[in-house]
Amino acid sequence: MITLFGSCRKDDNTTILQITVTDGRTGAVSAGATIHLYKDSASVLNNKPTYQATTGADGIATITARFQPRCFILIENGSLKNFYNGYVPAGIFTTQADINNSPSQTPSPSIGDIRFRDNNHDGVINTRDKVFAPSIGLDNNAKDIVDLKIY
Repeated sequence: MITLFGSCRKDDNTTILQITVTDGRTGAVSAGATIHLYKDSASVLNNKPTYQATTGADGIATITARFQPRCFILIENGSLKNFYNGYVPAGIFTTQADINNSPSQTPSPSIGDIRFRDNNHDGVINTRDKVFAPSIGLDNNAKDIVDLKIY
């Protein structure tokens, strides 16, 4: 679930964030993906990430960060991303039945197109499904393991 927040509380504690990035189309690890963590919405708007990392050959990046309960996270590797102009990808259309049984989106999708998340559950992908940016929750003084897909 994507959750929006206004700011992150910081204290002197740290968390270790291990992020595994996979290609949602193939399931393969995504080596060389760039990960940007932002502490608040202003940082996202100004494109000023608090932390950046690049995944290794195993698709994993580890970031030791000051604790924040939630952070915005944007990932890209070439043309693949975890976020498209406010829409969060939920998978790939693999069959016509998959298209027929999914919320409608415009333009009409084809097999192989990105399927977007229906955040308000009304059966239609539209501007009411847009989010500011995907976010993740972190645990204080812990190792958080996050698996994310890009499409």
